[in-house]
Amino acid sequence: MRSVIPKIEEEEMEVEICEAGTYSPGGADECTPCEKGTYAAKPGAPACYFCPKGHMCPRTDAVPEQCPLGTYNNISRQTCCRVCEPGKFALLKGMFQCDDCPSGYRCRARAKLPCEDEAMNTTTTTTTRTSESTTTRTATPTVDEETVTGVLKRHNWTDIGAVVDVTGSMAACYAQIDQWLALSHTNKLVQYFVFFNDGDNKPNKDKVIGSTGGIYAVHTNEGIAKVLTTLDTAKKNGGGGDGPENDIEAIIYTIGNCSTCENIIHIADNQATPRDLILLDEVTKPIKVIVCKYIPGTLVNPKLLDIAYKTGGSLHTLDLDIETLGSLKVDDTIQVGTGTYRLDVTGFIRIA
Repeated sequence: MRSVIPKIEEEEMEVEICEAGTYSPGGADECTPCEKGTYAAKPGAPACYFCPKGHMCPRTDAVPEQCPLGTYNNISRQTCCRVCEPGKFALLKGMFQCDDCPSGYRCRARAKLPCEDEAMNTTTTTTTRTSESTTTRTATPTVDEETVTGVLKRHNWTDIGAVVDVTGSMAACYAQIDQWLALSHTNKLVQYFVFFNDGDNKPNKDKVIGSTGGIYAVHTNEGIAKVLTTLDTAKKNGGGGDGPENDIEAIIYTIGNCSTCENIIHIADNQATPRDLILLDEVTKPIKVIVCKYIPGTLVNPKLLDIAYKTGGSLHTLDLDIETLGSLKVDDTIQVGTGTYRLDVTGFIRIA
């Protein structure tokens, strides 16, 4: 009798993108929900990001909201902003602290926010009571929050033109802008800010390389209020849209509009590739690329290495300075984080 081998149906493999508000670092069969005070605003997130200072994250599936007028947040990972005490005020959105009410005015506390009815997120603040005092330990700044401040503090750069990506999830990367401004007042560190949002919410099909727009500039000597207002306007007017952004257009704008800026720093999103790299030949000054949205020990976007190398500049992370890119020749390799990159005739390629 002839035996019959039963046909085994191939099992279906189900691959689904993680929804906003969840993440997967890879190698997982389930998506993990973001914790309170963190967020993943777009589907397919490899991690959840800390809600930055000056913001609140009542939802884990949406971008952080700036603290409204009259409120502040001086620590990260919060689901609600704090109302200024009577006698203090916050004149701008997204403030880290409240200022004393000026002479000749009165400053009453605003109505509490709806989210205050819920318990404030306690994952980042611990209060210890003793018989004599109450001590509050605030959260340690995130890598993204510390990166730019850390790089600026360990270098002697002055007369800086700062090109800042304000799209998408970059809020944590400029959360310490008040500290940069404080440094600027003491040693004229940052002279000129350019904030770019990749086109003011322009439809992707209408974004033209070199003239995408969404670029907002301000001189530091115009005052902190003007700087913060300009930053706020850039953020409100555009969030980036598609992944690629107009980094090089913003760099060229900075160089062209600040002749006294000797050092150009580019605060770049490691998770987004500039769409306008073809414009690099028009960049006339070395670019110091400060890599944000980067976890030490992981991979750096090779296109950011290209920007630094092709302009005669350098690349910096929270714990790393690469200032010898100009000495590399075609086929040379370099180790950055956990990645190994080879210099090709077209730029850097990750090989391991």
